[in-house]
Order: sequence, then structure tokens, then C-alpha cells
Amino acid sequence: MAFLFKFIFFIFVVGVAVLAYFALRIYLAVRKVKKQFHGEQGPSHGQASGSTTTMPNGEILTDTRASERSRKIIADDEGEYVEFEED
Repeated sequence: MAFLFKFIFFIFVVGVAVLAYFALRIYLAVRKVKKQFHGEQGPSHGQASGSTTTMPNGEILTDTRASERSRKIIADDEGEYVEFEED
């Protein structure tokens, strides 16, 4: 009888450990995805920052892509621009 109790307890402990492992893996995956999508906005999440433009009809447009505007599209080591000349 004691052996059966120990065996059931062992199965229970292993099951809890497996469930905890998978719960941790899911938590870390969700956290990684959340960081990818929300990490770029920084601590001022929900606050508008950047340039603001007022349209003639009174609509206000806010550009929050400040980091994208200063980003270079082509790296310095990717060659030079050559003007096309047609023969």
C-alpha cells in the first residue's frame, strides 16, 4: 500500500513539474511577442509624441514615427548611386 501511495505521489509531482514547465514556456513566448510589438513605444505608451499637423478641416494628425524618420534606408557600405545614361 505504501508503494502505491509513493508511486501516485511521484506521478503527481512529475505532472505538476511538466505543467509548470509548459506554463513557463508559454509565458515567456507571450512576453517575447509583447516586447516585440510594444517595446518600441517605450514607457510613454499611450501618449502621443512626434509632430502634429492640423488639417484645413480641423482634423489633427499626429506622426508618432519619430524613430523611423531618422532611420537610414540604405547603409553606408551598400555602394553608390550611379546616374543612368541612355545611349
